[in-house]
Amino acid sequence: PITERQLFFPDKTGGYLPTKHKAIIRADTDGKPNVLAVVNDSYKVIKHKDVYDAVLDVVADHDVDIGTYFDRSGQSAYIDVRFKNIDALLGRSRHNFRAIFRNGYGDTAFSMIAGAINSFCTNGMIMGQYERAWKRHVASLDVAVAKDWLSLGLKAFNKDVDWMDHLRSITADPYRTAKRFQLMAESDGHALKMIDRLPTYVNEYGPNEFAVYNTMTDYGTHYVSYRDRQAPTQTGHLKSFKLLARAVDVMKTPVEKLSTTQVDPELAVKCQYVLS
Repeated sequence: PITERQLFFPDKTGGYLPTKHKAIIRADTDGKPNVLAVVNDSYKVIKHKDVYDAVLDVVADHDVDIGTYFDRSGQSAYIDVRFKNIDALLGRSRHNFRAIFRNGYGDTAFSMIAGAINSFCTNGMIMGQYERAWKRHVASLDVAVAKDWLSLGLKAFNKDVDWMDHLRSITADPYRTAKRFQLMAESDGHALKMIDRLPTYVNEYGPNEFAVYNTMTDYGTHYVSYRDRQAPTQTGHLKSFKLLARAVDVMKTPVEKLSTTQVDPELAVKCQYVLS
């Protein structure tokens, strides 16, 4: 069970005076209290079970799959909701609307991310396009706000799906594609390897901007396989997160505003060959 305990500090007489803080305690850890967080006295504990019940009420009218997981000895709980009937099919890839609610003791408290989320990890790594919202645990907090958050997330999902569908309608230009690969890549060799991967997505989606975007996100999620001995050695979730964010920026920004760097003629020729 989760309980609250007032915190005190010693005074000069050997006694104790109350502070304006309290500890959030988990009392079922092998008989020893486990301090999950120290918070001020305005903090209101909203238990994971209460959040779970509220989320179930919010999604009751939808066909969903729900998963739950915890970290930091139960300090944080995640409720992962996948909406089975809200999706979009782009080529052979199906994008479902997904919302992940987090309830935590002592930090960001109650939060949600929602949108076209491809993958999520409790270490903070998120892949996809999504909206984020959060509120602290205070006396006035009503977890039913999740209904409004879901509405915003669904709007963002539809907007992102429209954007991806719009990319499918644009024929990829070899010069523009080569320039984007140059701006995306950590080295010239990586840009060439992206062109080697481009046919995979051209065959799936056609010679359009969506195929180019998927090639760039492939680079972000499989950076280790692109890296050579001379390339930077930073790998892992943080690197992928940065590269995936860069892919969106590169695709959404007009090419003429991205850089004045000249396009490598070899890259442009290779892109022309693949796209034609």
